[in-house]
Amino acid sequence: MPKKKQHSLPEVTASAENRLFVDSNHPNHTAKDITFKRCMFVRVGLKNATLVKLIFHRCVFEDCYLRGVKFQNVDFTGSTFKECNLERTRMDSCGFRYARFSKCLLNYDEILHSLPTEPNLAIGLLKSLRCNAIEMGNKDIADRLLSRQIDIEQQDLRKQIWGPTEYYKEHYKGVDRLLSLLKLVRLRISGLFWGHGLRIMRLFISAVLLIVLFASLYQFFGTFTKANEIVQNNFPMSLYLSTVTFTTLGHPAYSPNTTFTYILCAFESILGVVYLGFLVAALYRKLSR
Repeated sequence: MPKKKQHSLPEVTASAENRLFVDSNHPNHTAKDITFKRCMFVRVGLKNATLVKLIFHRCVFEDCYLRGVKFQNVDFTGSTFKECNLERTRMDSCGFRYARFSKCLLNYDEILHSLPTEPNLAIGLLKSLRCNAIEMGNKDIADRLLSRQIDIEQQDLRKQIWGPTEYYKEHYKGVDRLLSLLKLVRLRISGLFWGHGLRIMRLFISAVLLIVLFASLYQFFGTFTKANEIVQNNFPMSLYLSTVTFTTLGHPAYSPNTTFTYILCAFESILGVVYLGFLVAALYRKLSR
C-alpha cells in the first residue's frame, strides 16, 4: 500500500480528501469554510485556534492537541478521536453525529450542548462519551452520562408508544409498541428499585418496603405451621418470617400451610435472589471507583 503524502494544514484553503496531516503545530490558527473528507490528523497541535464552518467528514484525530480551540458550526460527522486533548474547548452549534471518542481529555459539557436531535444518534454519542469517561477514570461523569442516556431512551420509548408524530406512527405499530412499552417498564422499575445501579440506598429502601409488604400479606392472608400446629400470625412474627424468606435464609421450624402462602414465599424468595444480584452489582460499581 503506497504511503500517504504528508500535508500542512495551513495550505488547505477550500477542501481536502484522503490527506494525512502529521507532526505539525499551529497555535492560534484560524480557518473558515473548509471541508475535510476521510483525512487523518496525527499529533497535530491547534492550541487556542479558531475554526469556523469547517466540515470533518469521517476523519480520524490521533494524539492531537486541541486544547482551548474555539469551534463554531463545525461538523464532525463520523469522525473518531483517539487520545486527544480537547480540554477548555468551546463548541457552538457543532455536529457530532456518529462521532466516537476514546481515551480523550474532553470538555463534556460543551459536547453535551451539541447532542444530535435524533434520539438514536444522541444515545450512541452518549455511550461513546461514557466509555471514554470510564477509560479516563472519570466515574462521576460516566454516571451523569448514563443518567442522561436513560432519560433520552425513556423519552424516545414514550414517543414510540404514543406516536405523537407521523414518523413514529408509521415506524412503530402493534408489536413494536408493545415491546417499547415493556422496555419502558423495565427502565422505570430499574430506576425505582436501585436508580439503575447508581443509588445503593434506594436499593435498601425498596428492599425494606418489599419485606414490610410481604409481612402484611402474611399477617392477613398467610398461614404457617410449627410442629404441625398453626402459628398465630401477628405483625412481628410475620415481619420475621418475611425477612428470613426474602434473604433466603429460611427457618426450619416454620412452613407454609396453604397453597397461597407457598406461592407468596416462593415469589418473595425469587425477589430476594434478584435483589442480591442487584446489590452485588451496585457494590461492585461503588468499590471499583
